Amino acid sequence: MKIVYLGYYQSGIALLTASFYLGFWQEKDDLNDQLETLIFTELSTEEKGKFISLGQDSLGNEVLVLGCQGQQAIVSRMLKGLTNMFTIDNELLIVDTTSVANLWIKVGVKLTRVGWNKTGLYLIKRGVKNNYLEIKQLTTKLKERINS
Repeated sequence: MKIVYLGYYQSGIALLTASFYLGFWQEKDDLNDQLETLIFTELSTEEKGKFISLGQDSLGNEVLVLGCQGQQAIVSRMLKGLTNMFTIDNELLIVDTTSVANLWIKVGVKLTRVGWNKTGLYLIKRGVKNNYLEIKQLTTKLKERINS
């Protein structure tokens, strides 16, 4: 199965949530060590809209991130439609991460894209710490759904 995390940008909350799901970080304080290894740079025109693979989970499911630049609902419907059309319903799981992106995270990601990395990373950390429970709940529900 492929698990696709959708977000406005590939390298925003979708990347943070997918990395949490994969266990790259598990507690708020772990983020301090892991955040700088995640990519928050602006993607080139050719890279936008492409799937980024983060690896496999413990069950062998491939975890991907896809940025939709405000078109998450359309992309989600399109991907679901394709899975129905090609009868591959159990092969693709779509996770919309926009519900856990708060203002701190959004501003922080934008600042890292313009070169203000220190300030941007600080705001991202603050935003993730504020929304830690929501991120954890989203990934916990996903794991329960996959394991059932």
